Amino acid sequence: MLAQSPFQTFSPLLNPDPKNPKIQQDYKKAEKHFIIGYKLQKQGKYEEAIKEYTKSIKLHNKSTEAYTNRGSLKLQQQKFQEAVQDFNEAVKINPKNFLAYSNRGAAKFLLAEYQEAIQDFSQALIINPDDFISYRQLQQILIVTYTQLPQNWDSYGAIPSTLKTAENANEILSEIFNNQQKIFHSAPSPNGDIMIELQHKNKALELECFADGKQTYTTLINNEVQEEKELKITNIPNLLIWLNS
Repeated sequence: MLAQSPFQTFSPLLNPDPKNPKIQQDYKKAEKHFIIGYKLQKQGKYEEAIKEYTKSIKLHNKSTEAYTNRGSLKLQQQKFQEAVQDFNEAVKINPKNFLAYSNRGAAKFLLAEYQEAIQDFSQALIINPDDFISYRQLQQILIVTYTQLPQNWDSYGAIPSTLKTAENANEILSEIFNNQQKIFHSAPSPNGDIMIELQHKNKALELECFADGKQTYTTLINNEVQEEKELKITNIPNLLIWLNS
């Protein structure tokens, strides 16, 4: 799972009370600790950065950015439950904080809470449809859920995909996404295979991972098959060039 880049700026103090200067003083101190924390985070000094974000939060606990950044560091440290708690606070403060939803989705995935992860990545994309990291991770989690399907999931004897088949499918997705390409959809088949489809204008590209480890690609124009061959990961960039040409 990929963590989103941290926030660089601290949200302004809303409706400052001129009769209570301490609030503004604490806010300015909190902002300084936040900036120090961000610089430490970029330097890879995670423990020190967490301490600075914590100081910032204690002085001003209405910063969605401080909670999000601290949570992302806890995510990096594999403290997934603590990370989720920070992201929970971040979205309470700002329900439009797509970075917090995305990072919470990553933590939920690593906690094997797949449906909640799907909800978080979906919410991140509702807020920011251009968030490619959330899109990428959502699609890869969907592949994993095909291994969680029950036996006879279609009432006609269908079986779930194996972990190995899902790993192969996600390897293909990674190569597609590394080329900044989105897919049309993915789907499990009744015999445990996984199919990934891409479309562009009148062209389609179908990539299939079979339960026995075999992988194939099929190119189509106007729904008519043009070519069907064994797929190698190294084929994918050229296949995408064909699709988009």
